[in-house]
Amino acid sequence: MNKLIFLLSTFCALLSSDAQAQQRQLSLIVDTETTNWFKTLAEPLLEKANLDKDTVNFHLVKGKQVNAFVTPSKDIFIYTGLLMRAETAEEVQGVIAHEIGHIQGHHTLKSMQNSKEFLIPTVIGSLLGAGALAAGNAQAGTALLIGGQALTQSNVLHFSRSQERQADQIATKLLHNTNHSAQGLLSFFEKMRSDQLLYSRTPPPYLLTHPLSSERVNSARNVVKNETFLEKPQQASNKELHMIQAKLFAFTNGYGTTLRKYPDDDPTSLYAQAIAYGLQGQTKTSLALVSQLIKMEPQNPFYHELKAQLYLDTTDVEQSIESFAKAVELAPHIPLLRLQYAETLSSGGKYDIALAQLNRLNEDLRENPRVLRGIGLTYGRMGHIGQSHLALAEEAIMRHNSKNAKLHLEIAKQNIDKNDKKSQQQLKNLTNRIKNDE
Repeated sequence: MNKLIFLLSTFCALLSSDAQAQQRQLSLIVDTETTNWFKTLAEPLLEKANLDKDTVNFHLVKGKQVNAFVTPSKDIFIYTGLLMRAETAEEVQGVIAHEIGHIQGHHTLKSMQNSKEFLIPTVIGSLLGAGALAAGNAQAGTALLIGGQALTQSNVLHFSRSQERQADQIATKLLHNTNHSAQGLLSFFEKMRSDQLLYSRTPPPYLLTHPLSSERVNSARNVVKNETFLEKPQQASNKELHMIQAKLFAFTNGYGTTLRKYPDDDPTSLYAQAIAYGLQGQTKTSLALVSQLIKMEPQNPFYHELKAQLYLDTTDVEQSIESFAKAVELAPHIPLLRLQYAETLSSGGKYDIALAQLNRLNEDLRENPRVLRGIGLTYGRMGHIGQSHLALAEEAIMRHNSKNAKLHLEIAKQNIDKNDKKSQQQLKNLTNRIKNDE
């Protein structure tokens, strides 16, 4: 299952708190289930903040820090350390509310104005990842977790303390306006205070850029104490948090450690066990456990996704297609599920259906690099060389690689029928885009 699950790629990021930025490693984990859960928690908050939910993306950072940050591109990054130490979904939702507070307060833009060397962050491929995934070849094993790339700079984290306080206030207001308690935010601040005490001599940079945690704890505690809801505050579901924690634990710990922590036959334990056995290459056992989970909860799309991934690892493309189709049927709004389905269809020779899915994604996501690559590879497998290289040229343009884009366009030009007006126009448009970019 090593092909299936852990194709993590690590890229350099600038995350220094010093004037002279130092290079550090930032590993992004792109997981359908986790990203969707973040979006679910954020949706009511974004609505109250009058922010378009489709313009805010979420990313999971592999790291032990209890931390999160937001960038000018409205990308919210949440560390696995925060998720693993969270006791309730409300804590995670409180953190998300705080980061949305930074967006609504235009703090990232203000930070940009105060810095002469600010580097705008980019996340190639947005929530669908950087395309580090097996070049779209589903037979090689489409990963459940893939690497992404982020470029950032110290100012992304270095909001002023007044901005942090304002983000706290906005977060509390958003939570209350959506009938949520600020208890989760309070719990998170208490964890930050513990970290601050632990690192009292050499605190992490993110603690230095925030108000004293004791101050934030006291402020949040007063808010919670004075909460007067006519009804019991709406509580975010903890079930998803526990399932995600089990998944991440299985991914990041050994087989034996996972089975000792999750020895039972409840869904959370079975989920962790299925992944642990799969990582050990015991696919048959893993599939049996996933089948148990599906019997318990047949409407959970992520069980079907995992089943599809496992079948890919055994090169049973037909069974994988069937499982991905079910996952998409249950959750048609999740792009990564549809993309994995399309890539597997293409790999299995079902080109027309694959293109229909990919073209739908391309319209919805507006030129996502990985989607464009899927279109290019599918056309190539069909023998449509001109259309293939047009899509690959567009992908290269999205990745700001004009050299490759020009090569693809040259090949496309040689293979497109002169009477194919649509493709000829696309060739012209892409050529002009490269000229304008240069």
